[in-house]
Amino acid sequence: MKNAVWQRLAEIHKASAPDAYAVIKDRWNQAASELTTAIGIVDPDTNPIEITKADDETRRAWWAGEEKSAELGRLLGPLVSAAFLLGVRQAETDEVMVALTTDPKATDRIHVRRAWTLPPGASRGGKWAALIKVGCALRAHDDPANLVPYSQTEPAPPNPPIDPRREPTRRSRMFTQ
Repeated sequence: MKNAVWQRLAEIHKASAPDAYAVIKDRWNQAASELTTAIGIVDPDTNPIEITKADDETRRAWWAGEEKSAELGRLLGPLVSAAFLLGVRQAETDEVMVALTTDPKATDRIHVRRAWTLPPGASRGGKWAALIKVGCALRAHDDPANLVPYSQTEPAPPNPPIDPRREPTRRSRMFTQ
């Protein structure tokens, strides 16, 4: 039933979906840029006592860290919904949402996963600040229709073909006797 409803919504909004996504993407990117700038000035998890001694720019950035992180959290639902209307399937999965909202570059996948799954309330800056701290750039994907989900691990390399001329291993001889 749920899929049928979403499919019908996608049909209804097919013409307006790209414009809707563009608007939400711009809002997302603006908030992400402001959060990144704020974190460049001060870590949102800095001790509040230290912030009381800081200059105005640092205090504003400290407050912006929490505010912009919360704004990104509020925009995530509309961004995911707009991407779904553009044809992204399983848009509510972590793998799709990470790819939709970040550019992890060469960031260690374990660090990305830990930042993404940071429990609510564990940090003033939340998962968004944690992602920036581990090296991800926050940005809404330019073309969600061509989005590749971000997996937790690198794909395993293919196993090399077995050479039929090789000698059996010790273990294999043991089982063949």
